[in-house]
Amino acid sequence: MSSFVSIATGTSWVILVAMLVNALANVVWLRVSARPSRAGMSVPSEALPDLDIFIPARNEEQNLGRLLRSLLGQEYPGSFRVHVHDDASEDGTWDVLSSVCDSRLNLQRGTGPPPGWMGKVHALYRLTRSAKGACYLFLDADTELTDRESLQRLIRRFSTTGGVVGTGVTRLCGGGLLLGSHIGGVILSAIPWWLGRWLPASSMAGVNGQCWLIDGDAYRRTEPHLHVKGEVLEDIHIGRYLYRSGYTPVMLNAQGEVRVHMYRNLREAWLGFQKNAYAISGGTPLRAVVIFAIYAGLVFAAPALAPGLLGVLLATRLVTDRFLGLPVWVTFLAPVSYVLGGLIQISSARAHWKGTAVWKGRLVAASTVKQGL
Repeated sequence: MSSFVSIATGTSWVILVAMLVNALANVVWLRVSARPSRAGMSVPSEALPDLDIFIPARNEEQNLGRLLRSLLGQEYPGSFRVHVHDDASEDGTWDVLSSVCDSRLNLQRGTGPPPGWMGKVHALYRLTRSAKGACYLFLDADTELTDRESLQRLIRRFSTTGGVVGTGVTRLCGGGLLLGSHIGGVILSAIPWWLGRWLPASSMAGVNGQCWLIDGDAYRRTEPHLHVKGEVLEDIHIGRYLYRSGYTPVMLNAQGEVRVHMYRNLREAWLGFQKNAYAISGGTPLRAVVIFAIYAGLVFAAPALAPGLLGVLLATRLVTDRFLGLPVWVTFLAPVSYVLGGLIQISSARAHWKGTAVWKGRLVAASTVKQGL
């Protein structure tokens, strides 16, 4: 028994220290890549591509006005067009949209997704049908550009990566930060984004659905939304699909350009992550149990056996929280975040197994729930 404990503790040290080192590498790389470079400065204004911006909207009356003002007020030295799909909203979303008069704004009013489609995926698929731009930018309705030059900075940075697909680390605002910070910390500590286009496996790829970009021709060749039409966690699956198609997503530091007003309070955050956590854990009962066991072992059991590991966990959160610009009290309450992270895995699995996972008035279910183990 003692040898098993010793092996488990030693393995935990290796994993958690590796995650801390990876988080540090990601933060350094993202900070350096966000600095203006000679390559970025050398891109002439007229070289910025024609841009299509796509926004899915369901029950977003509180967010859309803020986002559209920030978009339509951009000083972008090129042409851009904003496409918004109202996905059968039950609030005043359409009233907000129809009150904006701008020739660059293209509006669609949908009646909801057809069978087999998730609403957000279908909305974006419909919007892209008539787009012809050289570059596509996908934004969630709860995002906001920070200033009048944010768009050109973001596109210049994307252009200098040499990649075809880019995705952004955004600045998280609003409520529910104890859960939001936990997810952000996992993304920064578990995936070696600092490898850029040399990520070794599709399982490490993904895009942040809040903000991602792709070359227009590459999108039209691959049609990613068509290939993930029934996925709850469509952004992760899009990233993996694009990786397998030969286009590795590159992470960009977009905190200075894009803010996300994700949730108003912890209850909203809980419902949002309840929708996603089961899919993040693999979307099947067996995978969910295995992922939870690994999580509980690393976060709770191992630090109980080797208290030094708690320091490694907290150091990792200190690195990721500071990079993400989160309040100090969020870092101070990191142990609470870890507990919530475990509880949301259980709650999400239960909701999906029972078919009671709901988001914005619609039932959602991980696409693999009915496939058993």
